[in-house]
Amino acid sequence: MTIQIRNTLDGRISRIRPSVPEDLEFLYTISACEQNGFRWRYRGEFPDPSSFARDHDEGTLLQLIVMSIQSNERAGIVNLYSQNLRDGWAYLGALSAPEFQTTGIVVDGAATLLDYAFNLWPFRKIYLETIEYNLSEFETGLKRFSVEESRLREHVFFGDRYWDVVTSAVYRDTWRLYRRSSAESISNPTASGVGFDEFKGILRHQLEISIDSPERVLVSDLGIDSLQMAELLVTVCDLAGAPDPDELPVLVTVGDLFQWYLSMCQAPREV
Repeated sequence: MTIQIRNTLDGRISRIRPSVPEDLEFLYTISACEQNGFRWRYRGEFPDPSSFARDHDEGTLLQLIVMSIQSNERAGIVNLYSQNLRDGWAYLGALSAPEFQTTGIVVDGAATLLDYAFNLWPFRKIYLETIEYNLSEFETGLKRFSVEESRLREHVFFGDRYWDVVTSAVYRDTWRLYRRSSAESISNPTASGVGFDEFKGILRHQLEISIDSPERVLVSDLGIDSLQMAELLVTVCDLAGAPDPDELPVLVTVGDLFQWYLSMCQAPREV
């Protein structure tokens, strides 16, 4: 039976809320679209709408819509499923609408759901199961707070080859330490901002990425995945001592990121 929360839960750039019947068309669209169909539960098949309406939340403990705080648009879905309360574990799933896949909004929503799940239920760990071809979307960031616990070799077929299915586990204590260390790593922001060298050092410590030039492209050169992009947005806001932005910036290079940081440092503060 799916549990519903009464209101909403806010992350830094996302808001998660219970799904309602009016969300069904959105859920069907992002589950069956070309960009997501082969990644999600139907693996490229196209369920008829009536079957989808009946089965889309089957086996879930909690299913939530992820909203953009900035635009109030629906960005994706996160859920907990296949829970085992006796032994203390569950699985977490997340799916982003194509237009939000590089914004970090659904990743932020998934982090909020992890916080909520570990606070509400006595889970020891929460599993993230993914097919190997999906790993490039978040593998680098995932290693910061999870461990790979199983790998089914050449388990599923897609694109004329077989792929592994990888299960990683997020442990309660590891997750809480990760969230606490992330919050504490940025302190004492100044109105004028730090220089580029110090900025690079903070990102190296926070995200474990090495930066040698402002021209480096975040995705193709540094391998920033969707998990790390969400962390970047939060880190830079915290470093600048600024509230979360009204508009998410388009960031291509490290230089773009640094200039956005400086602009927030120089923005007037509400008193």
